[in-house]
Amino acid sequence: MVGDLIELLRAGRLARRPVKSRWSRTRQGLLEHVARAIGTRALADFSAADLWLLQHYGLSVGLAASTVNKITHNVLRGLLSAAVAHGLMPPAVVARAYAGGRKLREAAPADRLPWTRAERDTLLEAMRRDPYAAHYVAYVAFLFYTGMRPGEALGLTWGCVDLRRRWCRIFRGRSEGEKAPTTLKTAGSVREIRLARSAVAVLAGLRRRADDELIFLGPRGAPIRQGNFSQRIWKRVLQRVAGRVPPRVVYCARHTFSSHAIEHTGDIAQTAAYTGNSPETARKRYYRWTKGLDVDLDEALAPRSLGRLHPRGLQN
Repeated sequence: MVGDLIELLRAGRLARRPVKSRWSRTRQGLLEHVARAIGTRALADFSAADLWLLQHYGLSVGLAASTVNKITHNVLRGLLSAAVAHGLMPPAVVARAYAGGRKLREAAPADRLPWTRAERDTLLEAMRRDPYAAHYVAYVAFLFYTGMRPGEALGLTWGCVDLRRRWCRIFRGRSEGEKAPTTLKTAGSVREIRLARSAVAVLAGLRRRADDELIFLGPRGAPIRQGNFSQRIWKRVLQRVAGRVPPRVVYCARHTFSSHAIEHTGDIAQTAAYTGNSPETARKRYYRWTKGLDVDLDEALAPRSLGRLHPRGLQN
C-alpha cells in the first residue's frame, strides 16, 4: 500500500539519494496528506483516479492549488519512483497514472494581485510619514507610475532619462547580489518609453547626478538592494497600513500599473510594449484581474495619452 511506502521512506529504507534536512521535514509534512487521502491504496491498483482523490482531499482541507500540485507531482511521484527503483512497483503503473493526471490550475496568489489607486496612494502616504521609509518614496512611486520591474528601475542612470522630452531608455538592470549592471531578462524588455507626467515629477524632485550614476540610491549613497529593501523597509510599510491595504510584494506595483492601464484603455498590446511584456503574457497575467478595479487614473494614463507612451509616439 501507499502508506507502507511512506513508512519505508521514514525509516530510511527507500531513499534514493540524500536530501537536505529542511526539505526532509517539509516532505514529511506533505506526506501526511498523502497517507490520510490514499494511504490504503494498493500499489498495483494505483491510477489517475488516486491522484484526483488526493487533489480533492488537499483542496477540501484548505491547501493551495500550488501545494496540492507539489504533493501530487513532486512528493508522491518521487515516492513512487523510489518504489519502482526498489522493485516494489511496476513502472508502467506510475507512467499510466501520471499520463492521465493533470495539475490543478493555480489562481494568482493574493500577494500578487494589483492594488487599487486608493490603496496605492495610502501606501505612498504611509512611506512619506515614516522616518525610515520616506527616503524610498521616489523609488516606489516611480514603480507605480511606470510599471517597471524593480531591477529595471534600480539599474537606471541619469543618462537613461530626458525629463524635458519625458523620455526613458531601459536596457539594463540590477540583480540581487550583483555589483555590476545586468542584462534584462528578455530581448523585449529593452525598450524606450515616454514617461507619464507623474513619473517625471518624481525624478524632478531628486538631485540630479552625473549621467553614469544611478538614479535611485540608499540613504548613504549606495545602490538599493532589493532583498534588504523588502525585509527592512517594505515590511515596515505594510505593517503601518495593516487592515487598510492588502499585504503584497513591491513587485505588485508593476501589476497595478499594467492592470489599471489595460482596464482604462482596453489596449493590451500597447500596455505590453510599454512594460516590456508580450501581449500574450499581458493578457494572461493582467487582463483577468482588471474587472472591478478602481480605475480613476491620473491624466498620464488617460486613453489619449497611453498611445504616446510607446516609442512610436515619442515625436508627438
